[in-house]
Amino acid sequence: PVPQSWLRTVMGTVTSGFERAAAVLETADAAVAWRFLRDLHDFLAEAAAEALATLTGWMLRESENSLGKAVVTFMAAALKAAAAPEDIRRLHGRHMKAWLPPERVLEVAERLGDAVGVAQEDGQVQPWVAWTYRNSPDFATLWGLYRELQW
Repeated sequence: PVPQSWLRTVMGTVTSGFERAAAVLETADAAVAWRFLRDLHDFLAEAAAEALATLTGWMLRESENSLGKAVVTFMAAALKAAAAPEDIRRLHGRHMKAWLPPERVLEVAERLGDAVGVAQEDGQVQPWVAWTYRNSPDFATLWGLYRELQW
């Protein structure tokens, strides 16, 4: 078994990384956050199912769930700021959602539904809508998106 103090340290470091990347997305240094996203994408694409399950467990295990909140904040900020087709493609990758608990996916959708709405100025659907339903692991996530879109 892994010592709890070590686990808390690792989770704190990971949480801090997501928080910093989310904050940077809205600044002139956004390239740093996109690099974080590319690295996360590459890691998740190559990670074993056991490693993804461990990350998911960390988000569900925390009593205050600061990691889960940081990931939701980061994913919402990334989806909101995504403009380049390659960034949108990365965000929509199956492995980018495979490690997120369905309730976290819906939290991202709720946050973005409130912040930017469903449609862009040109009438196109916001990238977050497709991100929410594409590669969804279960019906509950799709149902949650449907309810979010009904406001």
